[in-house]
Amino acid sequence: MAHIPPFDPGTYPGPRPSAPVLVHRGRLWPLTVDGTVDAPVRLAADPYVCDDLDEPTVGSDATEPSACDDLGGRAGARTPPDPGDVPVLARPGSVRYSVAYGSNASPARLVDKGLDHDGAILLPARLTGYVPAFEGRRTGYCAVPVTFVPAEGVHLDTWVLGVPAAATPQLDRSEGRAEDPHGVADPVVVHHHHHHHARHAPAGSYRLAPVGEVAVADRFRLPVGLAYRPGPSTRVQVDDHGEPRTWPRVDQRQAVAHLERDGPLQEVPAVEDAVEGPWPTTPLEDLPLFVYGSLRPGAAAWSVIADAVEVVTDATTEGRLHDSGHGWPAARFGPHADAAATGQVHGSLLAVRHPAVAPRVLAQVDAYEGVPERFHRTAVRVHTADGSRWAIAYTWAGTTLPGAPLPEGRWRG
Repeated sequence: MAHIPPFDPGTYPGPRPSAPVLVHRGRLWPLTVDGTVDAPVRLAADPYVCDDLDEPTVGSDATEPSACDDLGGRAGARTPPDPGDVPVLARPGSVRYSVAYGSNASPARLVDKGLDHDGAILLPARLTGYVPAFEGRRTGYCAVPVTFVPAEGVHLDTWVLGVPAAATPQLDRSEGRAEDPHGVADPVVVHHHHHHHARHAPAGSYRLAPVGEVAVADRFRLPVGLAYRPGPSTRVQVDDHGEPRTWPRVDQRQAVAHLERDGPLQEVPAVEDAVEGPWPTTPLEDLPLFVYGSLRPGAAAWSVIADAVEVVTDATTEGRLHDSGHGWPAARFGPHADAAATGQVHGSLLAVRHPAVAPRVLAQVDAYEGVPERFHRTAVRVHTADGSRWAIAYTWAGTTLPGAPLPEGRWRG
């Protein structure tokens, strides 16, 4: 029976899945992220497993694109694991989440570290203010690793890794979080079913530290996201202008060449707020909902959700807004190639009164918005009088916004 192929250092940080997955005992299982904050994920209703990831994708009985298509995988029917045999699913309240910006977002590397035995979850995520930059060193398995460095205002699409609380010491060891007063690399080697060795990082390589609020799978948020941040002696590759050489703009081959020609390196800012001792809990919370059109309080479709939500505050976000001419507006978020057309979209920030009904509320809004044909759900950074935060918003699914532009970014219905 095929398993995820061994991690290839030459592809570091390695292939990622294209949708939420469970990595369990050498296999990938697709997850559905539509639960409550206490139990956010479940195995897909019609599960399939991603096999033979080193072979081209072939036909599948699955109706949705395979979560492992980007890994070159093959989908085929298999008996799914029993959630009772997967601690990360059986006891969701004990899951510890961290931002996986490097090889920890690669299923093969999780298998390499033995973190697949009790299950590991990978969920798409977005955060602000950091980029993954290549370091000025090679690892014990000969790859040039990446580390997190601050980058003001940058939105990064990445992943969060969820593991059982009992697995955090193993994850810490693999990242060299445990301090060694003698600075000696941890000699422990993990053996698994690929008979491949996964060397741990030298002690002190990384520190667990907060990176701000993280939006998870366009559905939840980590109010305080944690990530493995660089240790005190870390240096990163920079270009001739002193800017960090980041992945995926720079690949592994280019990173190796930079070291071989003694390209410039730069120290990274010290991590002042590192977590000491055991991992803290990292609970998920519901993202608020940002509405800018017919779902705003008092507008034509407010009754769709009025009984289940409460108004938090007015909010804005970067983007473009059009009046479709059919009684509703459409927006695209974020900066655009035509900078002159990018402005502010004004709307309202709503919170679901009772978290247990959040899945139902979002299902109602999905149906009203015509997901995925007309709109699709996304996470946007909104700005309020109390600061910035992530929220759920519905963006136009087409390539061109319909109707007439609203330069002020306000739809008045």
